[in-house]
Amino acid sequence: KKIALQYPDNEKNIYIEAAKQLRHPYWDWTDDKALIEGKNPNDKPNYTPPVLESNPFTPAGYPTIRHPNANYEDQNNLLNGNVTTYVTTVFRPGWYQVFQFGDFLRFSHHGIRPDGSQMPNYFGSHPPPTIVDGFKHYASLEAIHDAFHVAIGGPGGHMAYVDLASYDPIFNFHHVFLDRNFALWQEVFPDSWVPQTNILNGSYTQLINEVVDDYTDLTPFRKTKTEFWKSYDVRDVEKLGHTYLELEKFKGQDPKKLQAYLLELYKPDPLYGERFFVKVILKSNKLIGPYSVRVFLDYDADAQTPLTSPNFAGIVAMWSGHKSHSPFVVGTVDITAAMERLGIRMQTHDVFNDVNTTTGLLSPHAIFDVERDIHIVTVRLNGEGVSPKEAGVVKIEVYSFRHDKIDPNFLAKDT
Repeated sequence: KKIALQYPDNEKNIYIEAAKQLRHPYWDWTDDKALIEGKNPNDKPNYTPPVLESNPFTPAGYPTIRHPNANYEDQNNLLNGNVTTYVTTVFRPGWYQVFQFGDFLRFSHHGIRPDGSQMPNYFGSHPPPTIVDGFKHYASLEAIHDAFHVAIGGPGGHMAYVDLASYDPIFNFHHVFLDRNFALWQEVFPDSWVPQTNILNGSYTQLINEVVDDYTDLTPFRKTKTEFWKSYDVRDVEKLGHTYLELEKFKGQDPKKLQAYLLELYKPDPLYGERFFVKVILKSNKLIGPYSVRVFLDYDADAQTPLTSPNFAGIVAMWSGHKSHSPFVVGTVDITAAMERLGIRMQTHDVFNDVNTTTGLLSPHAIFDVERDIHIVTVRLNGEGVSPKEAGVVKIEVYSFRHDKIDPNFLAKDT
């Protein structure tokens, strides 16, 4: 509005009115109806997607691209199919989970131990952690964020590369949406914020094991010439000059009302009484460049198995740019719909049909066997398959849990 007032008198009123209506739009990519149409207007012939190991940067004069083919054309059919798959297996289940617990570290970070402490970055002589359980079956804001980048960029697409993602304008639609859901989470859990902890590996401006909290300088981001931003400064979005529709609608009400609204908005569809999740624990940055861990059920899949296969259950994305000794990452995939589609047993055991009356043991067909029924396929962005061990996969677990009869939402205590 201040800028609008600086225009000449004959133009000023137009810009003042425009300033009143100015908004930063967001894309709620949990809605699979909001997919991408159109064509890149600047297609280039004989384009080779960049290879991160050698040169990830786009030649001069080329626009940003998503799921490019050899002619540097957006392949929207692949993009939309990819995003649609993520909506049901990662995006909606992920948001549905994070709006249910108020621990800031668990909400914000994809490497948390069961006791709530953060998994550190390990360099040099620092020993690896002995516990990598994470937080049961739960996702995190960071894990959901990473998955979107891989889903929308695809092989050779800018959004899939850490160094390049912000050059694609859709980056802003993505991050305004994250800002929205971050602000809504804060409204649901108003007393939860950046806790005091230790920065286990230090940084360019902080010592190893230095105590940090919401008053710690967020270097190198300057608020003024002499002062850095702090987490405390950005806790309230309204003080930053913006808000969201739902924040206005539920302002002054019991936070549980907003929480109920959000859980209804993001509940997985269809909403089964009992749900199953695969949790993948892996060391990040074992491979250079982004890659994905594909989860298949009851099928010996490989990198060439199409994601349209009925056995495909979902993806855990590893969105990182450089090889280093970094934390463990915890990702989850909701496999309930895939189990239903394949007729895999979901109900509790039937004592008459599942138990051998002579031995008292469960029949083999009645047991959900992680090693037999869960197949992990790790794939680079260029489609090349690599072994799970090479990709850093260290543990696979399956969790199932039922709705509480009183509270219909998924609670950790019911796992």
